[in-house]
Order: sequence, then C-alpha cells, then structure tokens
Amino acid sequence: MSTAAIFEKLALHAPHLPGKHVISALPAFIYGTAWKKSATPDLVYQALCSGFTAIDTAAQPKHYREDLVAAGVSRAIKDGKVKRSDVYIQTKFTSVSGQNPDNMPYDPKGSLADQVNASVMSSLKNFNFADVVPEGE
Repeated sequence: MSTAAIFEKLALHAPHLPGKHVISALPAFIYGTAWKKSATPDLVYQALCSGFTAIDTAAQPKHYREDLVAAGVSRAIKDGKVKRSDVYIQTKFTSVSGQNPDNMPYDPKGSLADQVNASVMSSLKNFNFADVVPEGE
C-alpha cells in the first residue's frame, strides 16, 4: 500500500468534506513526549486520562519513542478513556543531523524525499490503531 493510501486510511477526515483533512481546532495544550524513555506509555496514558486530547511526538528515536507513545494511546482507547477520533497526534520529520546515527527511521543515504517517506511510514506504522479502534470511528 502506498504512503498516500495509508495516510488516507488513517488520517482524520471532516465528514462533510470527504477526502479533505481538517483540524477543526487544535487543543490549547499539547502533551509532549520527548525524553520520557521507558515511562512514555504510562505518562501518555495519564495525560490522556487527565484531559489532554493532543499528543506531540516525532520520528526521532534519539529523543522520542513513538512506539511507546502509541502504546499509551492504545491503552487509553482500550480502557475507554478516550476515543481515537478525539485525540490529535502530532509527529514530525527530523533530519539526519538530529538523529542518532545508530537508530534512524530512514536510510540517511537516501534522497530527502525517500527519507521523509520512510519517516512518515514509520510513524504511520507506529500509530496504526486497527486493533483497538472500531471500524468507522
């Protein structure tokens, strides 16, 4: 499946604008997940249970653990604390200079377009909530 097709499947859509990606309003506060290490899933879960509806992360294993962020979000969804459709997840592309050379979500020798594509794909893989989100939500 292409990056575009995966994005279309996983991105939030405005029901009245089919195919259009719309953010009605960003929450006033976004919970940041950098430097949380192994505590990330529990802290993300606590943030969502405490009323946060937006989470910030990055495809940058040097400072973020997107897989653990996703684990915290998944737990909150499974426990009925939040619905996926009510949670804004912000991730970012980080260039080679900001990455750990031993742990990157893309090939540093690839073209910039290939790096961005691989980074986006790694984030989409981390945040694929197919096992916890009911179809149609």
